Amino acid sequence: ERESADVKAIAEAKLAEIDRKLAELAGLRDMLRHLADHCNGDDRPDCPIIDGLAGHGTVQ
Repeated sequence: ERESADVKAIAEAKLAEIDRKLAELAGLRDMLRHLADHCNGDDRPDCPIIDGLAGHGTVQ
C-alpha cells in the first residue's frame, strides 16, 4: 500500500533513468555514425572505427 505521491516519485525516477540511458545511446550512435562516415572502407590493415571505439587516434 503506497500513496499516490510515492508511486509518482518512483515513476519520475524511472523516467529520469530512461532519459539518461537514451542520451547515452544517442551519444554512442552519433559517435559511431561519425566514425563510419569517415571510414574509407578499404583494405588497409588499420581501422579508424576500431581505433575510435577503443579511444585511440582521432577521426575528424
